[in-house]
Amino acid sequence: MNLSIKLTQNALKEFLLNVAVIRPIFIWGAPGIGKSSLVGQFASEIGMECVSLLGSQLAPEDIIGVPQIVDGCSKFFPPKMIVKDKPYVLFNEIHPYVIEYITIRPDHLWSKPPKTEETFSTPRSWHMLSDALKEYGEKLSDKDIEVLCAGTLTPSHAIQFRAFIKQLKNKYKINSIIQGEERWPSKPEDRDILYFLAQSFRAHLLKNLPSDKEKCSAKDKDLIFLSKACIKDLANISFEIAQMVVADDDGQNLPGYFLLEIVRDLPRLVQREKNK
Repeated sequence: MNLSIKLTQNALKEFLLNVAVIRPIFIWGAPGIGKSSLVGQFASEIGMECVSLLGSQLAPEDIIGVPQIVDGCSKFFPPKMIVKDKPYVLFNEIHPYVIEYITIRPDHLWSKPPKTEETFSTPRSWHMLSDALKEYGEKLSDKDIEVLCAGTLTPSHAIQFRAFIKQLKNKYKINSIIQGEERWPSKPEDRDILYFLAQSFRAHLLKNLPSDKEKCSAKDKDLIFLSKACIKDLANISFEIAQMVVADDDGQNLPGYFLLEIVRDLPRLVQREKNK
């Protein structure tokens, strides 16, 4: 999946004014459509000299890791290589949105490089997104977030990060939903939030439920009881998303004893998953 966000010339100018002052931007498109004029206007407005280079003067290595605007679409040249199995420290001044998201979904910090030239998540791309979010500041709109995510993150991560921001604005909290203090969002327009919250719910269960039932504390048993009610409520809104919570995902399974509880109490949900 390759996300491309269309930008008008006015929107591209606003993008440059907020992002190009902190990160290099590469604009690529058909000749004669006004790219040089737009960049010249941008440079003039921020008091910088505009220098033109011929395309032949740039090698592919010069633009690796640089956000692109290609034919009016936000894209990104991924780095050629990433260092695997190396911890990444979130330094000071990283945008709070990024810190909180990666804390919830640390598995989204890295993403396997795609076979085609499209965006994918790395610590560097998250840092780039953080810089851009800070530069926009309070005037950051939903459209701005969509464009910035499309230009830096793995497409599925971009969708979930946008839903995460929407969740923050709507003050949905997964812990409050588990405790029964809030309900799952059920409006059709909030389906992206519902999906993100369900993903976060699954990650919470994987992280907090012991693999051995004998090791369950009273707190763990409370989580099991509350989680079954959450899954039942979620299934009433979306069977597919509820199934996603309990399904095998790349070898990551919820504990067997918990799944047995689901089989006993919510057989229709599990049976439907088996029949897929």
